[in-house]
Amino acid sequence: MLRSRRGTRKRLWQAGLKCLKCLPRAKAEIGRIIKNKIDICETEARETQYWLAMILEVGWLAREDLNWEYEECSELLAIFTSIGKSK
Repeated sequence: MLRSRRGTRKRLWQAGLKCLKCLPRAKAEIGRIIKNKIDICETEARETQYWLAMILEVGWLAREDLNWEYEECSELLAIFTSIGKSK
């Protein structure tokens, strides 16, 4: 019985050490995933801003009707751009 406890503790300790060795790699992978998601958000905000500008240029809506949406889109684009540059 005592022998099996030591074996179990040793295996548990080794498993814990393996997990600790993987943490930097996992952290780097998570960082890449987050950066990718932020890049997608930035691209979508830029595309939305483009289409809002096209709607204004064609004259489908007046500037006053899209003013709030355009400003929100500009602010989101600035946020995502600054986050993307810092990562």
